This record gives sequence, C-alpha cells and structure tokens, in this order.
Amino acid sequence: MTGKRIGLIAILALLSIVSMVSIHSWLSSQEDAQLLNNVFARQLSGLWAGVNQQSIELINDYITNFDSNRAKNQDGSLKAIYQYKNESFTLISGEYVEQDSWIQQALQAWKSNAVKSDLFFVFESEKWLILGKKSENRLLVLSNPAFIRYDFFPMIRLLNNDYIQYEVIERSKTGLKTILSEGEIIADLPYIEREFWFSPSLNIRMQMESEQIQTLSAQRSFRSWLVIGLIVLVLGITFGLLFRFWKKEQHITQLKTDFVANVSHELKTPLALIRMNAETLSLGRVPTEEKRQHYLRVIEQEAERLGHLINNVLNFSKLESGKKEFQTEMVSVNDVLAQVEDSYRSYVERLGFSFDVQLPETQLYITSNKNDMIEILLNLLDNAVKYSLDKKHIQIDAAKELSTVRISVKDSGMGIPREWQQSIFEPFVRIENSLTQKTKGTGLGLSLVKRMVSAYHGTIQVESEPENGTTIILNFPLA
Repeated sequence: MTGKRIGLIAILALLSIVSMVSIHSWLSSQEDAQLLNNVFARQLSGLWAGVNQQSIELINDYITNFDSNRAKNQDGSLKAIYQYKNESFTLISGEYVEQDSWIQQALQAWKSNAVKSDLFFVFESEKWLILGKKSENRLLVLSNPAFIRYDFFPMIRLLNNDYIQYEVIERSKTGLKTILSEGEIIADLPYIEREFWFSPSLNIRMQMESEQIQTLSAQRSFRSWLVIGLIVLVLGITFGLLFRFWKKEQHITQLKTDFVANVSHELKTPLALIRMNAETLSLGRVPTEEKRQHYLRVIEQEAERLGHLINNVLNFSKLESGKKEFQTEMVSVNDVLAQVEDSYRSYVERLGFSFDVQLPETQLYITSNKNDMIEILLNLLDNAVKYSLDKKHIQIDAAKELSTVRISVKDSGMGIPREWQQSIFEPFVRIENSLTQKTKGTGLGLSLVKRMVSAYHGTIQVESEPENGTTIILNFPLA
C-alpha cells in the first residue's frame, strides 16, 4: 500500500469521525436548547407561583387587619370590608361603595357549593375588584386601578430578578393592552402566559432575558465546538504520528532490504578472492614460493574479513535480542593496537594505503574485553578504507588523558556532513550521497561500535568535515 493511499484513508477516516462528532454535537446542542427551555419554563412557573402566593398573603392581611392596613395604605387601594350575615352583606369597615351587580354575584357564590377555596374571586370591573373569604364571611373591596398600580406591580418587581422580563396585559372590549412591562417579550423565544386568579382580565407573560438565553446557548455551543476542535486536533496528531511511524517503518524496511543486498555483496567479495587464490594454488600455477605465500596471505586476510563480517551480523543480532554478554577483563591497549596492526597492515597496504599506528609510550589498561576492542577497531578501520578518496592514509593512536584512555582512528577520506554525525550510529543508516552510494556496506559497523563502547562505559565522538577526512575518538576509563 502506497503512502498516498494510506494518507487518503487516514484523511477520510478523520473526516468521517469529525462528521459523526459534529452531528452528535449538533443534536446535543438541540437537546441542550430544549433542556434550557424546560429549565427556564420551570423557573418562570416558580416565579409565577411566588407571585400568586404573595398576592394571597397580601389580600389575607388586608382582610384580617383592614383598619391598620388601611391607615397605612395612602394610595387608597383598600376601600371596604363587608360582613356576610343573615344572607346579606353589611359594611363593617371602610367607606361605603356603590353596590351593583357584585353584591348579587357574591350572594350567589356564598350560597353555592361550587366555590371550594376559602379565598375566591367574586367580581371585577375597571373600577372595583371584589374578593371573598368564606372562613370569615367577608368581602374585600379594592380599587382595581390603585391595587394593580400600587400593590400588585411592586410585588412583581420585588419578586423579579435581573434575568426575567415580563408584560402585564389587560383584556378589554377594545383588545389587548400592555399596562406594565419590564423588558420586551420576544415571540420567538420561550415564555409563559398566565391569567391572574383574582383578576381574570389581566394576563402576565414572563420570559427569561434574551441575552441570558443567548449567552447560555453560546456558551454551550462554544463548549461543543471546543470539544470538536480538541477531538480534531487529537485525531490529527494521532494520524500524523501514525503516518510518521509508517514512514519510518517503510524506511527501516527499505534499509533492511538494502542490508540484505549489501551483506550478499560483502560476502561475495572475500569469497571470490578466497576461491580464486585457492584454485590458483590447487592447480599448481604458482611459480615461486614467494608467490605461494602471497596467495596464502590473501586467503587468510579475506577469511578474516569474512569472519569479521559474520561477527558483525551475529553481534548485532545478539545486541538486538539482549543476548550479547560483555565479559570484562584487564585489557592492554598497547596489545590491542599491536594485534590490529599485525592483522590489518598487509591488507590496507595491498589496497594502496599508508598505515600509521602510534602506540603509547607506557602500557595503558582499560576494563573491557580484548576481542570486542579488536572488533571495534576493525569496524572503524573498515569504514576508513571504504570511504577514503584519493588520499589513502589511516592513522591510529592512543594516549592517556587525565583519568581516561583516548583512542583515535583518523582517515583522509570523504568526511561526514555535520547533519549526519549523530545518525550514523543508528542501525542500517548510511549517508545518502553519490559517493557513499557507490560503496557497499551493511550499515551495522558504527552502530555496533557505539553499543560496545557504551557497554564498557566509554564514549564516542566524531570530528569530521566533508572531503577533509574523519576522526573517530574513543574514550575509556583508565583501569
């Protein structure tokens, strides 16, 4: 599957998820709006119940304490109290008010069993508001305009809060008339409308303030879109990381493929030389003993190279699986360098290199493993040979620096660009340029070197510039 196809699938999956989340959020926002409407309706109903209760308490207080309340009532909304006795009404407090049809309606209501509540509405006109209280057999006479203006409206304002707006509407023969308002009722937003129990000609409409509704809706909408944005961001990062991981896996797969091809090439070269020289010797075509010894040395050197290559692959496998055992001992750096020089000099000189090994003046010891140290230096020398250009010179030296032993391998080859000087120690990594691509290699040498150096508490660093050679410096604690 190509990277473009995987990217397309990832984008389609991302869009699908975002679409589903968006639809869910939109449906949730609709549910939230309905929930808000229900909450507001309950709040408004609760406020309306409070208005009713306050009005009942106010009227009860007027009836019970008529004289004291009337003295305090400067606006004149309270007019009179009539007592029901012997199937008629007698003025017991207040001033006489004209008696028209409301007396007859009150008598009929008292005699009827239809009235179940103690306090009930009797009669209303533009001038009078008549209320009855059966438990005390009394009628309360109120000035309708004065009661609404001075008693009822202040009561609503007292119960109201900053988030409620309302309108009191009067129904008459000429139509509807708004006689009190606080804010403006918006028909498109939820509101409740109720009839006053003591004044059927008055209705009240109540609504949460539009800005409050819009603010709450906007907050919920913002939270929904914020969640969508976070989900998109997380999904985007996830798909980005997955795509990056896939690209890296593809790169590693390609590196492993190249590794197999390069190992095959690396194996063929020494095997071909061993076979050619062995056939020459077996056919008796060697004219002198000196030539015979030369062919034998070539076979021996190529066999060592072959063993070195196989050791690299085996050591890498052991390191990857955690099965590599590092057995430490007291190792003489002088002996290691001498053995490397003895086994490698004839090979590099045969390839036209000058090989300079500078041994320390005194014996230097480190805690390591001799075979591993030889393997480390052979890997570095192998790279120096492979990536040298026309200047074919290799130098190895070792010296004591404070409490460490410094071993350096220097060549005059093509050098390593600065941006590659850390990544060259990763498995299968090879510098991507026209010069290195012409040179076959496994990409394991420097990775093995760094791991083995670290295993013996050493450090490795690179000093290099393109076309000016490379120096690999190893530092180990002095034993």
